[in-house]
Order: sequence, then C-alpha cells, then structure tokens
Amino acid sequence: MIAARWNLILLTLFYKASVIEGVDFVPGPPIQVFLNETLPPGTYVTQVKATASNPQAPGSITYSLDGIDKDWFNINSATGVITVAKTLDAEVKGVLQFTAAASKIGESPDSKLVFVQLTDLNDNIPQFENSPYEVNISELLMKTLVDQIHMM
Repeated sequence: MIAARWNLILLTLFYKASVIEGVDFVPGPPIQVFLNETLPPGTYVTQVKATASNPQAPGSITYSLDGIDKDWFNINSATGVITVAKTLDAEVKGVLQFTAAASKIGESPDSKLVFVQLTDLNDNIPQFENSPYEVNISELLMKTLVDQIHMM
C-alpha cells in the first residue's frame, strides 16, 4: 500500500481594518432660513458647524459654498458663518438654494443643503400709468364700473 502523505498548509491572513475618517455635519434635514429681502450685504444668515472624526489629526476644517445660488452669500472658511453677499430681491428669486461644504485635509468631506426663503416686502413704490385720474360720475349711475386704475 502506498502511503499518502498530506501536508497541511496553514495560511494566516492578516487583515488591517481601515476606518475612513471624515468631516460630518449634524444629521438632519436641510437648513431653512427666512430673511427679509431688504437686509444689506454683510448681514448674518446662519452658521454651519461640522466635526472631524479625528480631531487630533493635523489641519482644521475648512468651509465653502457650492450650488447655483452660492453667489448671493459668503461663508467664513474658518468659522462657517454665512452672510449676505449682495442685495437680495424676492421679485428676482424668492427661494435661494446652495450647499455648505466642510472639508479637512486627509478626511472625506461632507455637505449640508441650505434653503433661504426671502420675504417680499413692499419695497417698490406704486407707479400709475396716468396721473392724475379724472372721472365724471352721473348721480343716476348705480352699481356701474366708472373707471379702472392701472399700475405699472
């Protein structure tokens, strides 16, 4: 009988678990802010705050804005404070939307959606097509339209 000899090979696998470190905003719905359209540039809007998963790692969190309406606002890259960048006008655009992003070198970034609803104030003086309006009304007229005033 032929003796079979089996060699047992023992493989040891080394697995190094890696944790993806990142920057995170507080979970939750998008940020919603309500502003009067008459606020001047430089006015405080809100502040975004993110945390790094490894705060001892070198570097600091940097904030930025992105999106179609980002040019209406400024953000302090160190503090996350968002301010009005230029004159707002609800007649031009009543709801502004942009993304606030937070990043740190060596870590994955995060972002938070921000909606700004502008309150339309009566900031435009009414202008009439004709001025003055003169109407002659007969004493015998009842429930009859006598004139219409048109505004631009």
